[in-house]
Amino acid sequence: MSDAGGDPACWADRVCPVCGMLDERKRRDGRCPHCHALADEDYERLLEVRDGLRRFLHWSEEQARAAGVTPAQHQLLLAVRGHQGGTPTVGEVADHLLLRHHSAVGLVDRAEGLGLVVRHRDAQDHRVVRVALTGRGEKILAALAAEHLEELRRLGLVYRDLGTDLP
Repeated sequence: MSDAGGDPACWADRVCPVCGMLDERKRRDGRCPHCHALADEDYERLLEVRDGLRRFLHWSEEQARAAGVTPAQHQLLLAVRGHQGGTPTVGEVADHLLLRHHSAVGLVDRAEGLGLVVRHRDAQDHRVVRVALTGRGEKILAALAAEHLEELRRLGLVYRDLGTDLP
């Protein structure tokens, strides 16, 4: 029998052990284009990335506490300062922090009580409440941000490159 037509014995290396599909286009790295079966190295890399992220987040929380704010307050400060398009609304802060609106309101309440942020009404729509950093909040965030960027560089976790070598 010809190789092209169909000696089943010659297909063995082209059948995915996970999904059982035959594919002559099987990728050189051994992953099946049908089921996207991952190699052991893929799982090892995913674990390595997850471990690195968890270590960084733990380190970040410790830095926030050492600076006199909670990790959530640090994230609030970053969400306010890093928001594109001007001063964010409470709803936009909630979106950045993956919180429900009422939870973000509580966080902003507590941060405002500590002098980290202030609220003000939007100039064009008085129903909209915006959140801005105070001088104290700005100072704390600037110090934390500098430490965080340095730690990311040290770890080699440059966020723009994080996914470039993932499967």
